Amino acid sequence: MRNHKRHPKSPGQLRKQRRKRRNVERDERDKRVSRLHGERGHDMCGRKMRYGSKAEAELYAVRTQLYGAYPKLYTYNCPYCGGWHLTKSRHSR
Repeated sequence: MRNHKRHPKSPGQLRKQRRKRRNVERDERDKRVSRLHGERGHDMCGRKMRYGSKAEAELYAVRTQLYGAYPKLYTYNCPYCGGWHLTKSRHSR
């Protein structure tokens, strides 16, 4: 009997696997938001960019500031989806 070794996945396969996992996680989070808050909660953050962490949101805020789109953007944790969003308002929610 031959001993088969598993070959490591290619970078393309790993990217596809991560993308699929992110899509599943996003769909589960959207279902949870709809159940908890109805359509109102989902509409409040459904059109906004959702970032997975505060650091990621802050990175995009700094990039936007460097390109001159807004003078200053702030981050806040969304109570509806659990993600992070950007706002022009200094006082976070």
